[in-house]
Amino acid sequence: MANYLWLLLYTVLAELTRRVILTLILAYTGPLSKIPGPALNKLTPALWRLRLASGDFYYELPKLFEKYGDTVRVAPESVLVKGKDTAQQLLVENVLKKSPIYDGFRPDRHHADIFTEREKDAHKHRRRLLSSGFSISYLNNLEPAMMECVEVFQQFLEKKCEEGNGSAKVDIFSNLANVTADVLTATVFGESWNLTKTNNTHLKEIFSRQLRKMLVHAQFPFLKYLPFVPSPVDPEIQQRLSDILAKRRSLGTKNAKKDLLQMLIDTKEKYPSEYLEGHIKADMALFMVAGTDTSSVTLTFCLLLLLNNPEKLKKLVAELDQVFPSRDDPITFEKTNNLPYLNAALNESMRVMPVAVAFGRLVTETVVVNGYEIPPGAQISVNLAELGKDPADWPDPEQYIPERWLGLYKGHEVDRKATLPFSAGPRNCIGMQFALRELRLLLAMVVRKFELSLVPNQSHELRLFLVPVFVSKQYLVGMKPRD
Repeated sequence: MANYLWLLLYTVLAELTRRVILTLILAYTGPLSKIPGPALNKLTPALWRLRLASGDFYYELPKLFEKYGDTVRVAPESVLVKGKDTAQQLLVENVLKKSPIYDGFRPDRHHADIFTEREKDAHKHRRRLLSSGFSISYLNNLEPAMMECVEVFQQFLEKKCEEGNGSAKVDIFSNLANVTADVLTATVFGESWNLTKTNNTHLKEIFSRQLRKMLVHAQFPFLKYLPFVPSPVDPEIQQRLSDILAKRRSLGTKNAKKDLLQMLIDTKEKYPSEYLEGHIKADMALFMVAGTDTSSVTLTFCLLLLLNNPEKLKKLVAELDQVFPSRDDPITFEKTNNLPYLNAALNESMRVMPVAVAFGRLVTETVVVNGYEIPPGAQISVNLAELGKDPADWPDPEQYIPERWLGLYKGHEVDRKATLPFSAGPRNCIGMQFALRELRLLLAMVVRKFELSLVPNQSHELRLFLVPVFVSKQYLVGMKPRD
């Protein structure tokens, strides 16, 4: 018996020794060994994954690039890269397969949504099936539902000011999350969840918890194989989505609404073997997550930057006053789509404080990036946050200057390849035009209808849980109705 125990011990020690040797070989003589990066990260992916799961990624990025350059090895087989040409190479020209991290983002273990579909051909086909729902003409049909949510939000803000004897300090971060959720549910599901009116903190906590769970699943993919580990999507949200789908189908085709949910159902009926029932629910969950927090955080960041640059805010107010001379003038798609300063304010906000930080890709054939040879099997994270901070493309990169989008600024014309808030290439955000319309309507309404003031001494500290969020979970803005 003792001999068997010694044999088992020797076997375990031999296996551990083998793994240590292989780890050292990969770290210091492998294909990525020439790429600089934190020393311990070369030995294990755990350190980087824990950093990502903690939410500190938002602040870690600039420090890493400042110390190690445009290409950083952050794990034994993972590389972080930045640069305008590099982004074009990997997102537009080579169009690499998405990295395994996206499997962890899947709301449904068995069905990918259009964002988490990693296979290039499958994504191309899926996008073709859904593209009609994001055409300009289809989006224009959603304007009444979107405008109704914006009007409800305006009434909510006015009531807050009335309760405060004419003015109020409003947590714009939380309340924008409410209205963007209302817009999303009204335009996608055909009826608003009315979070603006109810301020359903239970649902909001579910969304927040879901984002954290998705991030953890993405960093530790093995969790999806454990039967006792729940799906990243909360069961209550899953049930709500199932109820919405069943209710819509009960109406029949004669009473069908023309919204994104109906587009998904029609796609399923037209292509039953290609677009499955699980795909509908997966895409519904995706729209719910991707369409709320991204828009609300983008708008919060834009208001933060405008309030901290009051001369820019005055210019936006002047433009909106000219287009909407009366406070009662309806704010519409047509009137906001091409407003120069409104669009410049949003574009500059998405450059200075982007919501999309990085996109992961898997190398399937050897590729040379920033002078380094990256072998098959390696993962590359294409950084977008630092893309818009390169002084070679953006003079005074840390400053909020919407005017740079309206003409030359210090001899530089905007290069749209140097900032990619919606990614680029065939995998860019399918909902970009939807998001831009929503952002314009909400920003124009808030700035035209209310006098805004900065609430000092607030923490701007952020954590990244798929999207950046305030550690304080709020951002206050002084508001009072304008005449």
